[in-house]
Amino acid sequence: RICNGQACGADEIAMQLEGQVAVAIAGDVASRPLAAFAGERVHALAAIGNPGRFFEALRQHGIEVIEHPLPDHQALQPADITFDDDLRVLMTEKDAVKCLGFATTRHWCVPISARLADTFLDELATRCRTALAAKSG
Repeated sequence: RICNGQACGADEIAMQLEGQVAVAIAGDVASRPLAAFAGERVHALAAIGNPGRFFEALRQHGIEVIEHPLPDHQALQPADITFDDDLRVLMTEKDAVKCLGFATTRHWCVPISARLADTFLDELATRCRTALAAKSG
């Protein structure tokens, strides 16, 4: 079992989610490191199972986050990503694909990658051998 964002048990393998860049959803700028948003106040929205984890990941890059958590899998409309100011809006990739037709140059998505421990493949192979041995045992 793989655990994420919490203390792992003895039978679990740790995984970390990482995001290092923001990608423009519309406009000419392709991407910027998240570090370029440090000290900046932004709207952040996430229609995922644990939006707080996304917001905290942004804060770890020094970004001042105005949180907009939405229900998991919510379909997004222009009103969901439009605010009464000129601040940039950061969102998950999962949410960005729902906004392709109406996003503006203020809207950015943050791709997240899963990082497993360097020992993951060795641990997985050991567990598979153990399971096969027990099954054929």
